[in-house]
This record gives sequence, C-alpha cells and structure tokens, in this order.
Amino acid sequence: MFYMLTILLVLLQSKQIQIDDLFAKLGNSSGDLERLREEKDQEIAILQEGMDSTIQQLSDVQQVRAPWFTAGPGLTRP
Repeated sequence: MFYMLTILLVLLQSKQIQIDDLFAKLGNSSGDLERLREEKDQEIAILQEGMDSTIQQLSDVQQVRAPWFTAGPGLTRP
C-alpha cells in the first residue's frame, strides 16, 4: 500500500510540474499578446498623426488656391 501511495505521489508531483510549466507558458503568451497590442496601438497612433498632418496640409493648400479657382471667367487671379 505504501508503495502505491509513493507512486501516486510521484505522479502527482510530475503532473504539478507540468501544470506549473503550462501556467508559465500561458503567462508568457499573455505578456506577448499585451506587447503586440501596445505595438499595434503605437502604429495606429503614428498613422493617425500622419493622416491628420496630410489632411491639414491639403486643407492649407486648398485655402491658398481657393481664390484662383473661384475667380470667374475674365477675372484676374489675385
């Protein structure tokens, strides 16, 4: 009987080691996912800044050129 209990204890310890390893891997995966999420958010922010800047530049160009395009036939450009 003692022999069987010893074997069961060794098996349980082995299973506990496997469980601990799996939890460690899961924790690492969770950290990887968080890091990827942060990188994605940073890339989105950079792209948004670029888009905002481009839109502002386009708006500025349109405001500068607007008098040229609104002049009717025969009118001179400013």
